[in-house]
Amino acid sequence: MILHTTFRIAILLSVFFYGILWMGGVISSLLWGEAPASASWAAPVFLYISSLLLLKSSGVRSGLLLLAVGIYGFGIEILGLTTGVLFGDYTYSGVLGPGMFGVPYALVSSWMVVTSFAVFVLVYLRIQRKWWVLVGPPVMVIIDLILEPAATGPMGAWIWESLGGYYGVPINNFVGWFIASIPIFTFLSLSRYSYDGSPYIAASVLLFFLVLSVVHFLWAPVFIALIFVALMIFWKRLRETKSSFTLALIGVLK
Repeated sequence: MILHTTFRIAILLSVFFYGILWMGGVISSLLWGEAPASASWAAPVFLYISSLLLLKSSGVRSGLLLLAVGIYGFGIEILGLTTGVLFGDYTYSGVLGPGMFGVPYALVSSWMVVTSFAVFVLVYLRIQRKWWVLVGPPVMVIIDLILEPAATGPMGAWIWESLGGYYGVPINNFVGWFIASIPIFTFLSLSRYSYDGSPYIAASVLLFFLVLSVVHFLWAPVFIALIFVALMIFWKRLRETKSSFTLALIGVLK
């Protein structure tokens, strides 16, 4: 009983602290354009807490599978950074904290968050598991289109050596995201990953980057997000309408 109560208090404190970091990140970006040097710990801790809350809401089995995806993403980042394969030539600044081979450990959390939200989209749209490997990678690319401008601009989390046409991001980065995401959704599909968690944590991380985009007048990711959400709602309602029509037709034929 005491252990359970202590755990609940720890979760509530984590959610509260997460909210403080969320608001603090937006306010500091609005006032100073970046986080103060004294708060350099905030960005990685923000991502660490988000992934811990994801693990808590996912259950043991799904949480472990999601953690495996995060570790895979971390490995892919090391490969991409050291070889230039997949994403292009880039380097990480110190914004996301310490790491290995130039890749911050917080990237494990980042890949977990992005993948969790992508899976939520697939489940929300009622995409059959056998089609995850086809639909999942484009969803991941759309999420990256939303994240990149704020992450590379106001946050300065990483720096591109060769500038591209989308807020300085080269097009091959998005091609790399697509390719790197194929094994993720193959793995999650074959492992029978069950999405049991809440979408709010992952969605709040994406919302944080969208708010930064608005604050710094980066409108393309905002429009992409709005169009994406509108298409999601349209597709969901279309599926529900077709299902209702099919059931009604079956009832008439009976």
